[in-house]
Amino acid sequence: MRKLLIIQILLTFCILLTQMAQARMVHDFDCVFCHQDYTSEQVPYMTFNVCLDCHYPGNEGKTYQRSDGTDSNPITATFAAGDGSDAMGSNDAADAETSHYFAGSSDNQPAAGATPPTNFRFNLGWANGQVTCSRCHNPHGDTSNPKLLKLGVNKTDASCLDCHATWNQTGNHGLGSHPMHADYPTLAAANPDKFKALPDNFGTEGTIALIDDVKVSCSSCHGVHWVDSDAATADGKTDANNLSAGDGKLLKFDGEGRENAGQSLCMTCHDYLQHGRSSGVGCMTCHDGHAYDADDNPNYFILKKQVALDPVPKTGSAGTVAIDYTSY
Repeated sequence: MRKLLIIQILLTFCILLTQMAQARMVHDFDCVFCHQDYTSEQVPYMTFNVCLDCHYPGNEGKTYQRSDGTDSNPITATFAAGDGSDAMGSNDAADAETSHYFAGSSDNQPAAGATPPTNFRFNLGWANGQVTCSRCHNPHGDTSNPKLLKLGVNKTDASCLDCHATWNQTGNHGLGSHPMHADYPTLAAANPDKFKALPDNFGTEGTIALIDDVKVSCSSCHGVHWVDSDAATADGKTDANNLSAGDGKLLKFDGEGRENAGQSLCMTCHDYLQHGRSSGVGCMTCHDGHAYDADDNPNYFILKKQVALDPVPKTGSAGTVAIDYTSY
C-alpha cells in the first residue's frame, strides 16, 4: 500500500514537472526589468507605467536580452495613454479611446456600474483600489494563458462582471442597465416578434455576438482593447492601425455618434420598428445600454432622463425633452 502511494506521488510530480516545463512564462526575462527602485514620485504611477515602459507604440516585436544572453519573448501589444477610455472623465490625455481605461483612477465608479471587485486575485499588490493593467492581468502568467487574465483563459466576462457588478442584472426590464440573459436563443424563440434568432450585424464589421453561443453578457456588445464603436472597421489587435477614433464606450458596433437609424446596435438583436416613418431617430437617441442616474431613480427600458433633439417635433426647433419612466 505504501509503495503504491509513493508511486502515485512520483507520477503526479512527474506530470507537474512536464506541465511546468511546457508552460513558459510570457514575461520570461530577468526580474530586475520590472522590479527596481522607484522614486517617491514614480510610485503612484508604477502600476500602469511600468507596463508602458515596454508596451509603448513602436515597440511591438522587440525582445530583451536576458542575463544569460538569450532573447526574451517579443512584445505583442502596445498602448499609449490616450488609448484609454475617457467615458468617465478620468483620462486627461484621451485620444483614440479604444481601450478600457488603465491609468490608475479609483475602481469605485457608480456611473460605470463599478465597485471594488470581490475576487481576491484583483485585490493584491499596488493595483488594489485602482484601475490599472495589473488589476486584470497577471504579469507572472505563463503562455497557456497568453492574455494573462487573472481569472484564467476565456474569463474576460467573469472579470467584467466582478468589477461592474451593479450592471449584472436579469429580469429588470431595463431598469438602469440592459439585462443579462443566460439563454438568449430560448428567449428569442418564445418571442419571435421581439427578438431575432441570432444577432445580425447587417453585413458590417460589427461583432455583436452571444457568449458561448447562448448568453448575452458584457462582451456581447463591448470589447476591452482595440475597439472603436464603429461597425465600419474591424476590431482587434490585427487591425489596430485601421481603427477609427473611439467614443470610450468600446462598442463592437456603431456607437450613438455613428448610429444608422435603420441598423442600430440595438437592432442586431431587437426586432422593433423604427421610431416614426421618416424621423431618422435611432434607438440610441432615447435609449442607452446603461442608464445611470445620480439620484438613484433611473428609467425603465434604459431610457435616458433627457434627450436633445434638433428639431423637437412638437416645437419645430432644437431643444431638450425630459423622459420620466421610473415606474413599471
